[in-house]
Amino acid sequence: MMLGSCKGPTSFEDIKTVANIQYPTYREACFAMGFLQDDREYVEAIREAKNWGTSNYLRKLFVLILLIDEQKTIYHRIIQAVNNNEGGMFFLYGFRGTGKTFIWRTLASSLRAENQIVIIVASSGIASLLLPGGRTAHSRFKIPVPIFEDSTYKSKSNQIFGGKVIVFGGDFRQILPVIPRGTRSDIVYATINSSYLWDPFDEQETATFAKWILDIGDGIIDDENDGYATIQIPAHLLITQYDDPIGAIVKSTFPDLDQHHNNPEFFKSKAILASTNEMVEQINDYLLSFIPGNYIITYLIVTFSDKNITTEIVILQIIGDHMEYLSSDFIDKSETSENSYFQSITTEFLNSLKTSGLPTHSIKLKIGSPIMLLRNLDQNQGLCNDTRLEVTKMAKHVIAAEIISGKNIGTTVYIPRMSMSPSQSPWPFKLLRRQFLIMLSYAMTINKSQGQSLSMVGLYLPKPVFTHGQLYVALSRANSTKGLKILIHDDEQKSMNSTTNVVYKEVFRNIKS
Repeated sequence: MMLGSCKGPTSFEDIKTVANIQYPTYREACFAMGFLQDDREYVEAIREAKNWGTSNYLRKLFVLILLIDEQKTIYHRIIQAVNNNEGGMFFLYGFRGTGKTFIWRTLASSLRAENQIVIIVASSGIASLLLPGGRTAHSRFKIPVPIFEDSTYKSKSNQIFGGKVIVFGGDFRQILPVIPRGTRSDIVYATINSSYLWDPFDEQETATFAKWILDIGDGIIDDENDGYATIQIPAHLLITQYDDPIGAIVKSTFPDLDQHHNNPEFFKSKAILASTNEMVEQINDYLLSFIPGNYIITYLIVTFSDKNITTEIVILQIIGDHMEYLSSDFIDKSETSENSYFQSITTEFLNSLKTSGLPTHSIKLKIGSPIMLLRNLDQNQGLCNDTRLEVTKMAKHVIAAEIISGKNIGTTVYIPRMSMSPSQSPWPFKLLRRQFLIMLSYAMTINKSQGQSLSMVGLYLPKPVFTHGQLYVALSRANSTKGLKILIHDDEQKSMNSTTNVVYKEVFRNIKS
């Protein structure tokens, strides 16, 4: 596989030569390119990013690399509550070794670096020693607080804990609170999850849209439908004159693309929507081909040993300023039964696998390309699932990009390559793919567009929507009718003025109008 990736080698020494430097071993050659799947990759990512931004950006990149997915979700939710002055109570529940102490230490360090006040307490002296600046709760808060008949308490806020963010944590499998001469019910009642403060409910928000879109969402446009129905699209929204349908929807959505491809404002509120991933990839490849730029191709090959040790063999060929990132793919043997069938699966087969929410094996980028995140990375920075960004710099292990959607528009962030697997694997094994958790987003699926608000939407429907609410979501991404154009055609690319709408009426059965 190394020979297949190294272009024109005439000796084994050629394969071990990287950037005109010959390394003593293949592994050293691979590491010189920075793609071995170990912690050294993260060190290289920080080294590459050190000349791009301040220590604040590097600190955020470091935190992003350290935290695992579940820890990142918890960390960012708590940081969001602090930064937005939301207040609230959180509880980190997990047994020994699940990373509770690591999250507390990371929260404390991150907030104190921003000159925030963090008070850390524990129930015992031993536990407090594990935390930076930790004290026992009894020592810090002088517990128990003496209460007399004339004792009073005043708070400037009617929020829980006076509007402060409180993070509890523990393991209910361990020893419960000690209640002198207490009964079983007394002990259980003294635990925090028996408190009236333990509130499991979340709030949800609703939105209001234009009547035409609402009628489509309710399934009452044209003739009422309960399931699949064909609806007519107003003529002023349709693109009907074209030779190349993809070229027509691109020209309508991104006029004068050749003059604005490096302008973040140009892509900030424009996108093409389609119903399938296949159509989205076709449109993105079409658009990328029009953006000036040459190639920097990184080749990544993975081999396996019988001891679950993954070895990566990498060859990098430098040609220009366009990069193609290839993923590292392997089967997680810890969750796969020993089976000769799985052992015979080749790397090429793993590279070919695609599923929703998983980055592709090959990601081609150019400076100025709009991209979308496929996973929550850092909510504090605005790096949430479906966030759109524009690529500003590219290195082998890290990408710099400017946020163009959400609250943090204009913020520059650094994105490292990370490992992930599909939340619901469609295969009889668990695929682990290390790749940048992004996709090109000149075009995106209708499902991925949920939550986006755009000034210009090009809806491309060579294949109709196939499930409840998709057409409603696609149409409601546009801010106005002037910012919405729809191109519908059949299998022979002939223009159509109608399409399918899918509404399951039973979902509204207990919703008050």
